[in-house]
Amino acid sequence: MKGRIAALVMVMGLSIGSAFAQTWGNSPEDSINCRKNLSLYQEFYKQKAYDDALVFWRKSVALCPKSTESLYTRGVNLYEYQIKKNKANVELRERLIDTLFMVYDWRIEHFGKKGYVLGRKGSDMMQYRKDDPKAAYEAFEESFKALGNEMEAGSIVYMYMARYEMFKKGESTKAELIQLYPRLKAVADFNIKNSNSEKEKEKYKTSADNLLQFFKEVAECSDLVEAYQPIFDSNKDKPEVLSEILSLLDAKECSDQDFYIQVAKRLQEISPSPRSAYSIANWYAAKGNCGSALEFYVEAFETADKLSEDEKAPFKINAGIACAKCYLVTNQYSRAKIFANKVLSIDADNGTAYMIIGDAYMYGGTECGDNPCAKKASYWAAVDKYYIAKGKDPSLDDKINPKIARAKGLFPTKEDCFFYGITEGSSFSIECWIGETTKVRFN
Repeated sequence: MKGRIAALVMVMGLSIGSAFAQTWGNSPEDSINCRKNLSLYQEFYKQKAYDDALVFWRKSVALCPKSTESLYTRGVNLYEYQIKKNKANVELRERLIDTLFMVYDWRIEHFGKKGYVLGRKGSDMMQYRKDDPKAAYEAFEESFKALGNEMEAGSIVYMYMARYEMFKKGESTKAELIQLYPRLKAVADFNIKNSNSEKEKEKYKTSADNLLQFFKEVAECSDLVEAYQPIFDSNKDKPEVLSEILSLLDAKECSDQDFYIQVAKRLQEISPSPRSAYSIANWYAAKGNCGSALEFYVEAFETADKLSEDEKAPFKINAGIACAKCYLVTNQYSRAKIFANKVLSIDADNGTAYMIIGDAYMYGGTECGDNPCAKKASYWAAVDKYYIAKGKDPSLDDKINPKIARAKGLFPTKEDCFFYGITEGSSFSIECWIGETTKVRFN
């Protein structure tokens, strides 16, 4: 190491004295020593010689702690490297972790940005000191108060994790954990909508997904009703509050709760919207009443243009799929196909929409034919759609494979079609609402 240092000092030469006009320490000698150690640490850092860099980093912090903010951002990296390197030495690792946290504190002391830095520190506290989630949460809470919607994507997830670990240790209530979710989700939603960077939007989308998974693990529907019934009772004329309650109930799939329809109908009264119509429809559907749900699903789909451009397409897809499924349940097969096609006009690769069309052909297509062969032609068309659905969305395989097997078992026989001149492998056009051309196959 001494040889490497000597070589670096020779490269630095006498430029130290002329280039470093700013001074640190109590004397010119202190200032020169500061610059020398800064240069040595920076050069070793660039070479990824982190053990050597850390020696001169420590001297730099001692001599000139206000020299540059990167001294602390790189210091975090140097100590995380040492923590990983020394994971087998428990005692040393714990001391290194303590120093890592001090690096964050020094950065705040000398360069401010307390909210931002505490978010970073809290994340590392959850990584390295998960057994003390309360300390991490306190750092996050202070960070959140300072930053609001500017809180980093990773920090909002770690903040929820900290509260979750507190709950497991008996240091927080389930109600507090449930009520934290919408606060943090609002930060993710704000940045997904307003960030100018696609990379940042993706980070917050990932955070929103992770928050939702934690939230689902924590809250039962009964917990949400207990937590939010008093909030609903006190805010019946505030559509923004009612919308948030419905969003939480939807996230946990609590649309069969009586409280759900209570909130949804009140929201539709004071502020009619596609979302509240959709929520009312969900409640009826969850109760097995698709006949009543359809009116509201159709309303939700047809009024979705009121939503923002970012929200409109995914909302219409969900509402359109829900419409199509309810039309299947109520034996309105041609209407099910119409709404599935509406979804495909928005998302041409939607496997569920193709599966629904296959179901419509499967269960309602025998009305389209005037002889025993033609009446079973809809099963050919159904299988065609099922295979398209599988190609578009392989996750549907477990649902679709039994449907294909059943449809193939219902194919007409050669004898069914012989007297009508319909031969295997030939093209066949199915009339009425199906309107498909398919290939003849026999059972």
